[in-house]
Amino acid sequence: QVKQRVQRRIVLCSVMLMAGKFAAYFLTNSVGVLTDAMESIVNVTAGLISLYSLYRAARPADRNHPFGYGKIELISASIVYEGIRRLFVPSQIEQLDTGIAIVAAAGAVNYLLGLYSIRTGRRYDSVALVAGGRHLQSDTYSTIGLVAGLVLLYVTRIGWIDSALAMLFGGI
Repeated sequence: QVKQRVQRRIVLCSVMLMAGKFAAYFLTNSVGVLTDAMESIVNVTAGLISLYSLYRAARPADRNHPFGYGKIELISASIVYEGIRRLFVPSQIEQLDTGIAIVAAAGAVNYLLGLYSIRTGRRYDSVALVAGGRHLQSDTYSTIGLVAGLVLLYVTRIGWIDSALAMLFGGI
């Protein structure tokens, strides 16, 4: 089914982006980058829940569900995304230019994946794909803010900016 295939692609890309963001964290040691990487765990989890709901929704009607399972898609659209962020003791930030590039590229891919998901969701009347796409695109906006903050950190080398980014984006 088209919806499931689209969501599988999104989950696969989300896992790869998460790995890239954690690699950027290990390269940079920036807690600002870590908050974005940790948020990726939420994206992957939400993507897997959407995929599961699409598989369940595709099941045919049966004796216990005479109208089918289609409404299960609504479950993935109503999930409350909440992340717990921790602020670590500030440490030396390294390879920030590489980390900025990885995070910015991941943000761009997230936006495009979101656009793809929304368009496919509208075409095939899937609330789960539209909601998942909107979530991916909203992540892009916070990534833009994070990248701007990381560029400021890169230019000024003021260490507390990284902690402020972690608290700000962790709170978001």
